[in-house]
Amino acid sequence: MRVPLTLLVSALTVASVAGQAPLRGSDVPDDVVPDRYMVVLKAGETTVSLIDVAHRAVRYAENNGGYISIDKLFENVFMGFSADMDTALLDEVRGYTEVDYVEKDSKIIGHITPPHLDRIDQQLLPLDGATYEPLNNGDGVEVYIIDSGIMEDHEEFVGRVKLVPDHSEKCDFMQGQAASDAAFSVCGKHGTAMAGIVGGNTYGVAKGVTMWDVRVLTGTCDGRTYDYLSDVIHGMDMVLFSGGAKPAVVLIASGTQNEYVSVSYNTATNRLYDQGYVVVGAAGNARRDACNFLAGGSDHVFTVGQSIHPPLAPMDMALDGNYGACVDIFAPGYSVQTAGTETTTITQTVTGTSASAAVVAGAAAVMLVHDVTNQTPDYVMESIRNRATTDVFTFMFSPSHGSPDKLVWVGDDTAGAK
Repeated sequence: MRVPLTLLVSALTVASVAGQAPLRGSDVPDDVVPDRYMVVLKAGETTVSLIDVAHRAVRYAENNGGYISIDKLFENVFMGFSADMDTALLDEVRGYTEVDYVEKDSKIIGHITPPHLDRIDQQLLPLDGATYEPLNNGDGVEVYIIDSGIMEDHEEFVGRVKLVPDHSEKCDFMQGQAASDAAFSVCGKHGTAMAGIVGGNTYGVAKGVTMWDVRVLTGTCDGRTYDYLSDVIHGMDMVLFSGGAKPAVVLIASGTQNEYVSVSYNTATNRLYDQGYVVVGAAGNARRDACNFLAGGSDHVFTVGQSIHPPLAPMDMALDGNYGACVDIFAPGYSVQTAGTETTTITQTVTGTSASAAVVAGAAAVMLVHDVTNQTPDYVMESIRNRATTDVFTFMFSPSHGSPDKLVWVGDDTAGAK
């Protein structure tokens, strides 16, 4: 989560022609998806306006030889849609009075290449190897995992995974994408890994949570090496559309490879926060200032950095992911064992800030149960910070650039530090 600073929108905004909505997005060509955009309507516009704008654009293409293919509607985080379109349609849509701005779609990657539990339930080293004993198991909390999908019949969480419905198919000019069963063992790896760390029976931080599969990152199934930022935002829209029960945590364990702060992402995560969801995000693995990336550059995303601990290292170390004042906390993220996808019993090992974010998403669920008198996102995030183990890290990046010397802790403080 960012510290108070001015969002550097101007540097990412293409000057608009008089009467045209501004065009925003990354200036790094390799980070954007060619000819793909998110069209965001002005505040106060309705679903009727959204459908009208979409159909108007389609009719313009049909009558003037242009090209547009709309695939996702946003109706809850904001009014808008994502689409592939050519320059003629881009100019046309930017001229519609209902449009607030258009943002270039960006490429999204997953940040991954049970000592992690042992480290977060005790404050002092060496690790005792004893049974994992958190404050509670998170029972009663819903965790929405916006990712590539979860193998729901894996023995780590069979019976505790539900699928969030996708509302996109209600428009006849849109075609939703879903992972096929045959390809799921490949493209579902990341989401299943995150679910295993959040709430798996063996490797999960909060073993009693109900997990919701928000399956939107299907790029691997489609033969791509990346997903779309608009897919992540669509996942947030699906969470709100589902009218999900609370208390709840939303895990977004993916982000851009290079520096980019998105207005649309910030608007969507703010909407989740306003509705009472605790949003947890990965700081990223680029060895740069986290404030300049999606999670750290957003107002209300609890941003998690990656750490490594004994027995995998001689001491507690903050690893080489993104760093700085916009990182809220660190969590184990190196060689974390979790659920795999080739069979319903297999495991896999993952590394990166995605894994660290999943650990903290589980910790947020624990804290939501620990104090039911105040379950607001701000209170939960501050509670995690205040309970953290402090002054433990050797930072691999030097200087630490303002990174917090805080390691997430879910142990029972009534029993004293161990």
